[in-house]
Amino acid sequence: MRTVTSVAFFSLLAATGCEVAATVDDGLKEGEDPSGDTAGLEEIPGDTNDSGDASNLGEVSGVVQVELYTTDENGDLYWMDWEEAYGDDFPFGSIFVAAYTLDDETQLMTFHDQYVVRSPDPEGNTYSMQIDPAIAATIRVYAILDYWGDGILAPNEPIGIWPDEVPVVAGVEVTDVDITIPAPYYEFSSGSGGGGGPDGIGGGGGGDGSDSPYVTISGDALITKEYAGGSCVAILYDSAGTVPYYASSFTPTKTDDGAEGSYSLKVTPNFGSAKLMGAWDANFNGLIDPADEWGSYVDETGSLANPITVGSEDMPGYTLMIPDGSSGSAAALPFVFISGDIGYDPGFDSLGAGATVFVAALKYRPDTDITATDLVNNAYDWDVYSGADFTATSLDYSLIAPANTIVYLWAYLDDDGDGTLNEESDAVGAGGTDSSGRLATGSSSHADMHIQLATVE
Repeated sequence: MRTVTSVAFFSLLAATGCEVAATVDDGLKEGEDPSGDTAGLEEIPGDTNDSGDASNLGEVSGVVQVELYTTDENGDLYWMDWEEAYGDDFPFGSIFVAAYTLDDETQLMTFHDQYVVRSPDPEGNTYSMQIDPAIAATIRVYAILDYWGDGILAPNEPIGIWPDEVPVVAGVEVTDVDITIPAPYYEFSSGSGGGGGPDGIGGGGGGDGSDSPYVTISGDALITKEYAGGSCVAILYDSAGTVPYYASSFTPTKTDDGAEGSYSLKVTPNFGSAKLMGAWDANFNGLIDPADEWGSYVDETGSLANPITVGSEDMPGYTLMIPDGSSGSAAALPFVFISGDIGYDPGFDSLGAGATVFVAALKYRPDTDITATDLVNNAYDWDVYSGADFTATSLDYSLIAPANTIVYLWAYLDDDGDGTLNEESDAVGAGGTDSSGRLATGSSSHADMHIQLATVE
């Protein structure tokens, strides 16, 4: 597996390398306002990784950048020039970068450090994070764009991933962990960049109308961990728990066991089935992000009680418990594996010296004229084979791609090794589900994806 930048596809209409000398801090600048509307979220500057002597920590740094794309009538993705779209403006909110580990059995993410870019630059933004190697020998890195600038990082926001694990060694900085976050172009000047409800932040919508402009969902909110400050938010999601429609912030009062407060959330009448969630900005970064403490609506016995049904009447007595003991959060696993084999009927052992084979999960549908450099620049992840690899009858591959996106799975034989692909003597092959190599990654990994190389006459 080779390391390249990658991103998850963001469904807009659903309501949706160079070495960098990065400053070693947590990305929080005292007195600096968060980008976008955070509904009064209280930010308390502070390092999320307080592990003592920095020489005992490992460091990872790089550049995170947002890239624009558009789609055609078939849903295929195409790169879009930023300057033509927005000029020098950056119309989105903050960028959240996190270092995490993944439990192989439960697939739960544990966060080890995070960095927030408050006012992103379209040309790229440096970040750095510190991790204790005694806690994690390797970590993964991903980034989320607050697309609507509402301060809530929802599971359907644009994301980017670094496809390889990063080693953590005390006193060693791993540089060039550069991440690109492709995001869909949107004409903000001609419509709402999110909207939000009457008393909330996040995207609006839902419901079939009513004589009343809204109904109110309200209740107590219980923080079940030691509370050191920070704002909380009540959020109404769609029934799948992926799109936040309404939110309202509140600040609880500290108690011996945690904290207690109350919330009041105004939403569209007759919204229907929904999930009522709560979050506490426990890392004090002014965002509601996957590394925070998350909870949900519970009944009088303390049991999880989602989904709820929003009708035309007010809904008092809906208690939020944060966290709720479910080990859940808004952290959707950001990547999937795509694996399989590559075949070539003349046999790979028939290839001459200097021949190479490339396989890649591409961000955009490839052009007919393509070079090895083009392939790498357009890839979420890629691999290359040569020499001793060609003793096998087939070539096994395993790539990482973002979850819930579209990729284009292609393999190329560069017969003469000149770096120009798809020449007359070269063989090519498409994986995926059609002749374009298109594959919807979804939320589960894809195995046994065969790609057959053949020369196109």
